[in-house]
Amino acid sequence: MTDTKVAGDAGQAVTPVAVEAELPVVTDPDAPGEWFAVHVFYTSNNHPLLVDAIGPLIEDLREEGLLDRWFFIRYWMEGPHLRIRLKPKRAGDTQLVAKRLFDALDEFLADRPALYEVDESEMAGLFKQMFLGEYTEAQWDELYGETGMRMRPNNSYVVMLYEPEISRYGGPYGIEVAERHFEKSSDMVVRLVESTNVHVRSVLFGLAIQLMTVMLGTFQKDRDETIRFLSTYRSYWERAGDGDIEERHKAYLEAYGKMSGDLHDQLDIAYKRAVDQDVDSLSGFVREWAEHCVELREELVGLAEQGRLEFPIAGAAESGPVDLDTALFALLSGYIHMTNNRLGVSIIDECYLSFLLELTLTGGELLDLEANLGAMFGGTGADR
Repeated sequence: MTDTKVAGDAGQAVTPVAVEAELPVVTDPDAPGEWFAVHVFYTSNNHPLLVDAIGPLIEDLREEGLLDRWFFIRYWMEGPHLRIRLKPKRAGDTQLVAKRLFDALDEFLADRPALYEVDESEMAGLFKQMFLGEYTEAQWDELYGETGMRMRPNNSYVVMLYEPEISRYGGPYGIEVAERHFEKSSDMVVRLVESTNVHVRSVLFGLAIQLMTVMLGTFQKDRDETIRFLSTYRSYWERAGDGDIEERHKAYLEAYGKMSGDLHDQLDIAYKRAVDQDVDSLSGFVREWAEHCVELREELVGLAEQGRLEFPIAGAAESGPVDLDTALFALLSGYIHMTNNRLGVSIIDECYLSFLLELTLTGGELLDLEANLGAMFGGTGADR
């Protein structure tokens, strides 16, 4: 999962490491607030951090009219951490919103500090492997060289610069839509973490694959296109990983064989209902997610029709407008990946879930219909 700034000019370099920053400078207190980010380094299970500290804070800030938007992601670089992004409604409330967050974090970390410490010598190889799954050897050498990746102090937090991935999400109009979607995704995940046993892998996978199914059906409305997307998405990540892909696929096929009936009974039906936008026949969090996806797609359709979704696809030197189908294909990878990230689904597990869903939609046949790999992540992952 990447979380870096991608410039509007596709030829500009991408810097993987987040940059420490001060809170936004306020010149006009009544102006709209600006985004700021706080990275919370916490090596234990961060579900309690989300449920007991972040979630209640967000609810309070909303009720008090202080918060315009927020979202979070999980990340691993320089130590496992949560990246919390907040956008106050008023610029003049920036310091207050930040202090409320800092107070909530101080209280939580004092009461429930993470006791596990990352052994840098033992984990050095793994962290480098994870880095090379998303970036290049040259970037590693430039940033860390032979000394390796430094670890941030456990049970600490720091203000960082929030650099939106504008090219990845369709340009200046697309990133606005994406950030609203990220907020909905974050709210959904916090609620699922609070109300379900996401620490059980089978439960986690069940939640993730249902959200994937509904979003794909709502966005693409064509089974063959969804199969093609899943095959391409899986291939994108598998090219970056280590290990024997054929052996993994054998294990995936064996797992599919044991649960194919249940997968078809639940996911195939959910996919059809999402395609038809028959959200009333869905229930619970799946229905809520489907309603959100319908509204999200409608907004993206409007932007695409106006030529306002722009991507650096197919080796283009600069971002440019694309047709609706290409735009939706390009955005799905980022939207799906980031919701899985928030749930705590690893990249290798995303490959597994994509494999299962692909087989479910084909009736058990692995077609490997790779499509436009260069459109993954809005064209910003084209060098995979």
